[in-house]
Amino acid sequence: MKTVAQIWQDNKYLLCLVVLLTFGVYIQTHSIGKLVYTFPDEGIYLYAAKLVSQGHLIYRDFFLAHLPFWIYINAFILQLLKWNIDLYHVFYACWVVSGIIPLYLILYSVTKKTTPATLACLMYLTFPEMMQWDAHLFAMRQASLPLLGWGLYHLMCSHHHKQSGVFFALFSLGLVTNIIISFIIMSVWAIQTYFYDLTKINSKSATKRVLSFSVPYLIIVSIYFALFVLIPNSINNVFGFQLANYFVPYMTRLMYIKAMLPLNWVILFFGLIGCFLVPRTLRWIGIALPLIFLVITFATKSFYPHYLVILGLPLALTAGFAIDYLLTYHVFKLLGFVLVIVVILRSSGEYMYYHLFQASSPSFYATTDTLSNLPEPVFTFEPIYALYAKKSITYHYKVADPRTFRILGEYYPNDVYINLLNESKSVLLDPYTRDAMPTVALNYLKDNFILNNHDSNVEIWVKK
Repeated sequence: MKTVAQIWQDNKYLLCLVVLLTFGVYIQTHSIGKLVYTFPDEGIYLYAAKLVSQGHLIYRDFFLAHLPFWIYINAFILQLLKWNIDLYHVFYACWVVSGIIPLYLILYSVTKKTTPATLACLMYLTFPEMMQWDAHLFAMRQASLPLLGWGLYHLMCSHHHKQSGVFFALFSLGLVTNIIISFIIMSVWAIQTYFYDLTKINSKSATKRVLSFSVPYLIIVSIYFALFVLIPNSINNVFGFQLANYFVPYMTRLMYIKAMLPLNWVILFFGLIGCFLVPRTLRWIGIALPLIFLVITFATKSFYPHYLVILGLPLALTAGFAIDYLLTYHVFKLLGFVLVIVVILRSSGEYMYYHLFQASSPSFYATTDTLSNLPEPVFTFEPIYALYAKKSITYHYKVADPRTFRILGEYYPNDVYINLLNESKSVLLDPYTRDAMPTVALNYLKDNFILNNHDSNVEIWVKK
């Protein structure tokens, strides 16, 4: 019969994982029902999902600047949940947090230690740029990370290359940049696989592994994009928008990164250092990660710090290998666990505590409560309010993604605004909608609608 110590030794890695999952879900679900930010893109994605659930076809019937994979996933899930947004957020937060499962399993399988795996997961769960709001308010990059994690797990640990290819394919379906990330990882891994096997005079084994990984990937991605290009306006919506987007100067990008360092330096420092400390057989991930970092930062027309959240899981992974290396030093072995937690708390603890526990948005909920009792359709360029109020927005081609007006500097002509107001029963003027409307439309609104409710930022008007 096993002793308590033996049982602990055999199962401590599972217990650590359960504790980490519980912690991650708790901090990400604590503010659900109390806090909604209007500036992220969740309203765009979820209203697009609502249109899909009503039978509209993306690109043909309404504009969307992204690939459709996550829109259809969300439409399916929200239909099952009867459009309970708070319940959906719990489900989504659990999904994002579940990315630590493959992360933990990789590090524990490779290092045979719980400390590197645990601390790497903590870095993932407390990466401010990734976890501050979009780990419980939908964003495509955060949603993609568990798929990337399982792709890496099957590539590194289980050696089920077909499964890895499937997960990398699903990861690639979400964003165009995910395809680039997958291509870099697959290429560097294939090169190392051939190089490693050729030293053993066994190139057939390398070819078999590369094909078993790449064939499922290519089949899934090819079918997906074959269907994508058949949809009217799809190429122009996604790729035309990116080409028309304004170019962010390189110095501005560097300033963005500099500005995010005080809060995010822990995972960036350990993750990038860890690229040089990964085990020899996994050296490909240490090469791929800096390449991806450079491509995301400098090879696209636009750039914002949140683009780097797609590196949250691989950065945490290489950070775990850095910690494993440091554990070979006796001093760090004694103090390392506490030291890493202290630097996480010192760098971003207060900031994360505010966003995940203290912040609330009572005015948002008051506005949506008022809007829920008013007639529809509602004219607004901020879909998140209509989603919470369970109202339809006055239909136009860019109804789901009107923020592209501001990005491209192309707005509707005056007569279109007048027609949209004529078709509307209510109007919600948030700061962006107000700024986007011409003076002619604002004067028409005041002549034909009655101000029903307003606070410092939002006005609600009802047709006379």
